[in-house]
Amino acid sequence: MKIAIYSRVSSRDKQDPENQLRQLREFCAKQCWSIVREYEDRATRKRADREQLQQMFAAACRRQFDAVVFWALVHRPVNSLYYNPYGAAS
Repeated sequence: MKIAIYSRVSSRDKQDPENQLRQLREFCAKQCWSIVREYEDRATRKRADREQLQQMFAAACRRQFDAVVFWALVHRPVNSLYYNPYGAAS
């Protein structure tokens, strides 16, 4: 299975995305999944226009991967939780 990884860390708190990425990579390796792209956003909680998130949605529309693996849904914009690039009701 072709996988995209999405990580988001707070730029305000100066968090290191590698903490998330390392564990997500290990999880994918244990599942024998192929990581085709990693998307990483560093943003404050106030910004909802995350560039990498938008690029990931565009790549999903082009079916460049089969699934997205991410650390948690915490702090995700509500509109991104229900985004379905294939147009079916979520």
